Amino acid sequence: MEASSSQTVSNDAHLRTILSVVQEFGAHDAFPTHSTHPYSASPESSISMLRELSSTVTQISSALNALSTLPMSNTKLFSLFKQQTAIAHRVHNAEQTVLKTTDILRRRLGIIYGEDIPHDNTQLVSWCISRFEAWGTSAGMEAFREEEHDGHITLTLGGKVIVVDMNLAIDRTDAQKSRLSVTGVKTSFAVPGGATGSTTQWSTSLDGFLADSLGEFLTAVQKEEEAQDTEDAARIGSRILGSLKYIMMLDQMASEEGDAGLRWFNSVDSLALDAEKFASEEATVIAKALASTTCPLDIFLMRAHGLPLPYLTVPSLSFLVHVSPRAYLTLLRRASTAIPTSSSPLLPTLDVPFSLLRPFVGSHPRPAGVTTANLYFSSSHESPVFTDEAGLSMDLVARPTFTLVPSEEQKVLYFPTVNDSSRKPHRYVLDFTDDGRYSGVVMSQTRMREIQMVVNPLAVLGLTDEAHGVAHTWVDMLLNPQTQLPQEFYTATYRSPSSTHPPLQLRFEAPKEPGFRLEKVRVVSLKAVRGVLEIVREQCWLNETLLSLEWSAEDPNRASAEATLENGAEGATEDELQAVLGGSITPSRIPVKVDVHNWIQQSTDPIFDGGSPAIGTPQHGTRIVMTSGERPPITGVVEISVAHDSSRLRGVAVNITGAIGVDMNPDTMEEIARRGGTFSLPGRVWAKGHGLA
Repeated sequence: MEASSSQTVSNDAHLRTILSVVQEFGAHDAFPTHSTHPYSASPESSISMLRELSSTVTQISSALNALSTLPMSNTKLFSLFKQQTAIAHRVHNAEQTVLKTTDILRRRLGIIYGEDIPHDNTQLVSWCISRFEAWGTSAGMEAFREEEHDGHITLTLGGKVIVVDMNLAIDRTDAQKSRLSVTGVKTSFAVPGGATGSTTQWSTSLDGFLADSLGEFLTAVQKEEEAQDTEDAARIGSRILGSLKYIMMLDQMASEEGDAGLRWFNSVDSLALDAEKFASEEATVIAKALASTTCPLDIFLMRAHGLPLPYLTVPSLSFLVHVSPRAYLTLLRRASTAIPTSSSPLLPTLDVPFSLLRPFVGSHPRPAGVTTANLYFSSSHESPVFTDEAGLSMDLVARPTFTLVPSEEQKVLYFPTVNDSSRKPHRYVLDFTDDGRYSGVVMSQTRMREIQMVVNPLAVLGLTDEAHGVAHTWVDMLLNPQTQLPQEFYTATYRSPSSTHPPLQLRFEAPKEPGFRLEKVRVVSLKAVRGVLEIVREQCWLNETLLSLEWSAEDPNRASAEATLENGAEGATEDELQAVLGGSITPSRIPVKVDVHNWIQQSTDPIFDGGSPAIGTPQHGTRIVMTSGERPPITGVVEISVAHDSSRLRGVAVNITGAIGVDMNPDTMEEIARRGGTFSLPGRVWAKGHGLA
């Protein structure tokens, strides 16, 4: 009897009603708060939820249609139904309030529980070693610690294929404060067939990556107590644990493939060598064109296809995509005082040494104006949103373009794939969020479509052409991310550091184009990676150029009041009128209209679909156009166009229309734009026209 009653209660608890189904989708975390698109961090779960919602709506519609045919004569029964519904609704609201409050508390920014560093310095060494062991076992490795011998301890972490030997040294010079250091890390691979092997440069790079990561953790936890940052130590430890888990994922795949499984470790080495060789060729071409022995880093990133940095923050391959002029200037200043160090002849010869560049780019938090991407192998428990067809049709797309090394266009290096179709899908992913630590790159819809053409040209990205009803355009996401409504105009003021011209009052009409956060992109070849990076670098150049000024949303009432105040209550005198007509008066500010063109115009094929867009070489346009008035008494306007152009010497092209009688050196203008002075160009043209520059 009790068993029967218990079974009845269990069945009632799992009984799904129309209300309970609706409440499931009404939960506060049922749907993602960010945009859902194929290149977000987790598109599969969002698409799966939307499909489930569509199916549920169909079922609810059928159930309601069936209920509408039943006779409604028992009023007491309906009264009980209403009472039960009200009670269930109140219970559901109470549960959601508790869950939402708990979720908000867990997601509070800046709330990180740091490492529990012991205050007793005599326990610090053993605690550090125990942390290393805990990370290994948490990643699925077996840990073996040897006995201390002459102040040295060897800690071994082993998987099925990979073995990591950590050589640790203990300094007991100060009996009250022993110190632990990493003297070396060595990785080796036990192939299931019985042979023991190791990769060459990959193993060396992985050894250095693990040694540097462990050393960074030891430095953080062995500082003086008042200088310790437990949260930073916890962040470093979390990154080390993530790296070990990634290595163990490769270890599992290698063990399942037997003797051929070592390819999962060798592939990183081959990818890095190929990427570095290509980057060196591009840097050599740029340096030769500039008649320089070194290639400027900023020009390299504007014209090349990203700078490969193996084992930067993950045990895989990373790329430096873009640096802002301010970040580049910071690197140059540090390079001028840095001690010269030798680097591998296989690496590009840049004006910023790699010994300085890698710590700067890989630091946390990431310096402002720096954009990186990590290429790594990722597993997914869900079916993909779309199929990766780029490997079959890379010859159909226009990206990437190889203006520096044309011979590279014919090379397509495909990434290794999983041969067993019964296993869960694994794919190479180009991650712009550094594993969720950052929010990704703000991209316009046009650029997202270009990325779609690179990674999957036979698919269609379901995005609307205009931002109808969209809360955020890409400009809003970039300049005013907190806004709830699209802004029509943004204004900014540029003042000359040397006061050679009046302040420039810039007014920017925001394009009505939706924006998205580019987070992760699935890729199948190194050529596809270069195509994506080529698109992202253009958007990054545009983003950083706009962010060089402080823009604010225009307030129509405030603008009208300022115009009235500027005009003044009294009329202008005859002398002032003649000065205006003669061009001898100096205005209080110079109005400049700013437009952004971020578009792609495909060629059309009249054979197919009556002139619909065809896959081919497009005309790219990523430029900023600034319009101001001619100097009196000349009528007309001066239009200055600054465009990203990888074929130009500095990666940027400047074109001036108007400015009659003003002779501006194009090379000088391009150098100014390269150094971050794009919005100063209208003022320089004005000063040149008035003989002030």
